Amino acid sequence: MIPDTTFEDLRFNSKYEQNINLKDLSLEIIHTVNEVKKKTKNVKVYENTIAGQGFDNFLKENFNNLKENKIKFVVLDQLDFFNFIASSLAHKTADESQFKLEINSFWVGLLIKPITVTYSNDSKKILRYKGLSNILDKNEKSQEVLIAYKDIN
Repeated sequence: MIPDTTFEDLRFNSKYEQNINLKDLSLEIIHTVNEVKKKTKNVKVYENTIAGQGFDNFLKENFNNLKENKIKFVVLDQLDFFNFIASSLAHKTADESQFKLEINSFWVGLLIKPITVTYSNDSKKILRYKGLSNILDKNEKSQEVLIAYKDIN
Protein backbone atom coordinates (compact mmCIF):
# COMPACT_ATOMS: atom_id res chain seq x y z
CA MET A 1 0.00 0.00 0.00
CA ILE A 2 2.95 2.29 -0.65
CA PRO A 3 3.11 3.57 -4.21
CA ASP A 4 6.13 5.53 -5.39
CA THR A 5 5.03 9.16 -5.24
CA THR A 6 6.17 12.57 -6.39
CA PHE A 7 4.36 15.60 -5.00
CA GLU A 8 5.38 18.96 -6.45
CA ASP A 9 4.27 22.40 -5.36
CA LEU A 10 5.39 24.82 -8.07
CA ARG A 11 4.52 27.84 -5.90
CA PHE A 12 7.46 27.01 -3.64
CA ASN A 13 9.68 25.08 -6.11
CA SER A 14 9.27 22.24 -3.64
CA LYS A 15 9.09 18.52 -4.35
CA TYR A 16 8.56 15.50 -2.10
CA GLU A 17 9.36 12.04 -3.39
CA GLN A 18 8.86 8.67 -1.77
CA ASN A 19 10.36 5.51 -3.19
CA ILE A 20 9.99 2.04 -1.74
CA ASN A 21 13.10 -0.14 -1.43
CA LEU A 22 11.88 -3.72 -1.18
CA LYS A 23 15.39 -5.06 -0.53
CA ASP A 24 15.68 -3.60 2.96
CA LEU A 25 11.96 -2.79 3.45
CA SER A 26 12.48 0.91 3.75
CA LEU A 27 10.90 3.99 2.27
CA GLU A 28 13.17 6.81 1.17
CA ILE A 29 11.56 10.24 1.47
CA ILE A 30 13.32 13.15 -0.23
CA HIS A 31 12.38 16.83 0.08
CA THR A 32 13.88 19.01 -2.64
CA VAL A 33 13.67 22.81 -2.91
CA ASN A 34 14.92 24.60 -6.05
CA GLU A 35 16.30 21.24 -7.25
CA VAL A 36 18.57 20.97 -4.19
CA LYS A 37 18.00 18.16 -1.69
CA LYS A 38 16.93 19.77 1.55
CA LYS A 39 16.07 16.69 3.61
CA THR A 40 16.26 12.94 3.11
CA LYS A 41 15.05 10.24 5.45
CA ASN A 42 14.70 6.47 5.30
CA VAL A 43 11.66 5.13 7.11
CA LYS A 44 11.23 1.46 8.02
CA VAL A 45 8.27 -0.17 6.30
CA TYR A 46 5.96 -2.39 8.34
CA GLU A 47 3.21 -4.70 7.15
CA ASN A 48 0.61 -2.05 8.03
CA THR A 49 2.43 0.96 6.49
CA ILE A 50 0.32 3.04 4.12
CA ALA A 51 1.26 6.15 2.18
CA GLY A 52 -0.44 8.60 -0.17
CA GLN A 53 -2.71 6.94 -2.74
CA GLY A 54 -2.21 3.69 -0.85
CA PHE A 55 -4.82 4.89 1.67
CA ASP A 56 -7.47 4.97 -1.06
CA ASN A 57 -6.43 1.48 -2.19
CA PHE A 58 -6.51 0.24 1.42
CA LEU A 59 -10.07 1.55 1.92
CA LYS A 60 -11.28 0.00 -1.33
CA GLU A 61 -9.77 -3.39 -0.41
CA ASN A 62 -11.32 -3.27 3.07
CA PHE A 63 -14.52 -1.48 2.10
CA ASN A 64 -16.99 -3.90 3.69
CA ASN A 65 -14.93 -5.24 6.58
CA LEU A 66 -13.04 -2.27 8.03
CA LYS A 67 -13.28 -2.26 11.83
CA GLU A 68 -10.55 -0.39 13.69
CA ASN A 69 -7.37 -1.12 11.78
CA LYS A 70 -4.12 0.22 13.20
CA ILE A 71 -1.95 1.59 10.41
CA LYS A 72 1.30 3.49 10.08
CA PHE A 73 0.51 6.39 7.75
CA VAL A 74 3.39 8.17 6.02
CA VAL A 75 3.11 11.96 6.12
CA LEU A 76 5.41 13.28 3.40
CA ASP A 77 5.99 16.79 4.70
CA GLN A 78 6.93 15.35 8.11
CA LEU A 79 9.28 12.79 6.51
CA ASP A 80 7.94 10.12 8.84
CA PHE A 81 4.97 7.92 9.62
CA PHE A 82 2.45 8.27 12.43
CA ASN A 83 0.25 5.65 14.08
CA PHE A 84 -3.37 6.02 13.02
CA ILE A 85 -6.60 4.07 13.37
CA ALA A 86 -8.68 3.63 10.22
CA SER A 87 -12.33 2.77 10.81
CA SER A 88 -15.71 2.68 9.18
CA LEU A 89 -18.20 5.21 10.53
CA ALA A 90 -21.75 4.32 11.45
CA HIS A 91 -22.96 7.04 9.05
CA LYS A 92 -23.97 4.93 6.07
CA THR A 93 -26.71 5.40 3.55
CA ALA A 94 -27.82 3.24 0.65
CA ASP A 95 -25.53 5.28 -1.60
CA GLU A 96 -22.55 6.28 0.59
CA SER A 97 -20.13 4.99 3.23
CA GLN A 98 -17.87 7.07 5.46
CA PHE A 99 -14.45 6.20 6.84
CA LYS A 100 -12.31 7.91 9.44
CA LEU A 101 -8.55 8.15 9.87
CA GLU A 102 -7.51 9.42 13.29
CA ILE A 103 -4.16 9.69 15.01
CA ASN A 104 -3.62 6.95 17.61
CA SER A 105 -2.40 9.28 20.36
CA PHE A 106 -4.56 11.02 22.90
CA TRP A 107 -2.36 14.15 23.18
CA VAL A 108 -1.64 14.58 19.48
CA GLY A 109 -5.29 13.77 18.77
CA LEU A 110 -6.25 16.89 20.72
CA LEU A 111 -4.40 18.95 18.09
CA ILE A 112 -5.18 17.06 14.89
CA LYS A 113 -8.76 16.43 13.85
CA PRO A 114 -9.64 13.10 12.21
CA ILE A 115 -9.79 12.82 8.44
CA THR A 116 -13.13 11.65 7.04
CA VAL A 117 -13.66 10.34 3.54
CA THR A 118 -16.95 9.47 1.89
CA TYR A 119 -17.22 6.88 -0.87
CA SER A 120 -19.91 5.75 -3.27
CA ASN A 121 -21.15 2.28 -2.33
CA ASP A 122 -21.67 1.32 -5.98
CA SER A 123 -18.52 2.58 -7.71
CA LYS A 124 -16.21 2.70 -4.63
CA LYS A 125 -15.10 6.15 -5.83
CA ILE A 126 -14.23 8.85 -3.35
CA LEU A 127 -16.91 11.55 -3.12
CA ARG A 128 -15.61 13.81 -0.33
CA TYR A 129 -12.44 14.31 1.70
CA LYS A 130 -12.38 16.40 4.86
CA GLY A 131 -9.30 16.98 6.99
CA LEU A 132 -5.64 17.86 6.98
CA SER A 133 -4.11 17.71 3.52
CA ASN A 134 -0.83 17.89 1.68
CA ILE A 135 -2.05 21.10 0.04
CA LEU A 136 0.07 23.81 1.59
CA ASP A 137 -0.94 27.35 2.48
CA LYS A 138 1.15 30.45 1.64
CA ASN A 139 3.35 29.71 4.69
CA GLU A 140 4.02 26.16 3.43
CA LYS A 141 1.95 24.61 6.22
CA SER A 142 -0.60 21.84 5.72
CA GLN A 143 -4.13 23.10 5.70
CA GLU A 144 -7.48 21.61 6.52
CA VAL A 145 -9.67 21.14 3.44
CA LEU A 146 -13.04 19.91 2.29
CA ILE A 147 -12.83 18.47 -1.21
CA ALA A 148 -15.95 17.34 -3.08
CA TYR A 149 -15.15 15.17 -6.10
CA LYS A 150 -17.33 15.25 -9.17
CA ASP A 151 -17.35 12.83 -12.06
CA ILE A 152 -16.52 14.96 -15.11
CA ASN A 153 -17.21 12.27 -17.71
